[in-house]
Amino acid sequence: MLPKQVGPALFFFLLIYVVSFLPVFPAEAQEGRMFRPLAWTKTLAGAFRLFWSITLVPMLMLMLIKGLRPESRNPVSRVTPSAVSAGLATVPALPQDNAGFESSFPGAGVPSVTEIGSQFMPPLFEGSSLYMPTALPGIGITQATQLLQEQDRILRGFPEVESVFGVIGPALTVPRIMRRSICTTPQSC
Repeated sequence: MLPKQVGPALFFFLLIYVVSFLPVFPAEAQEGRMFRPLAWTKTLAGAFRLFWSITLVPMLMLMLIKGLRPESRNPVSRVTPSAVSAGLATVPALPQDNAGFESSFPGAGVPSVTEIGSQFMPPLFEGSSLYMPTALPGIGITQATQLLQEQDRILRGFPEVESVFGVIGPALTVPRIMRRSICTTPQSC
């Protein structure tokens, strides 16, 4: 009974997960070089999970999940519907409050949008590499600058290296805050 209830939901979740990365594959130039390896990794991992979800998981569920309480005797299953119903009952009673609350969500993305383009990223071409070492947490800005200059000097010493550009934190980027202990050094060869 349980695999019949969980199986289709799991299958379609994983199918959507796999399909969601397909638009990345036609990307060309810098975007393709940056994101295609990630898309391959995520798509293949998702495809294998999809395969196991329809072959091995139902069999393991039948073998390992035995003697469960019926849903009517599970305390979580008894409390959850009444809590959700109580919350949903307030929606028609307070439509202005709900409309105001829901309209605040688009505004939550404004701080992220203002940071787009604030971090310098040189173009990546074939032969370019990105060196991202880390230092000890809490490193001072003077010591971090000296460390970055030393790394840049060593990298420039290779005859294959055409140019070196080093950046050291702190930098506020959209996905995460870059600490001072993280160095970013793109190189052109």
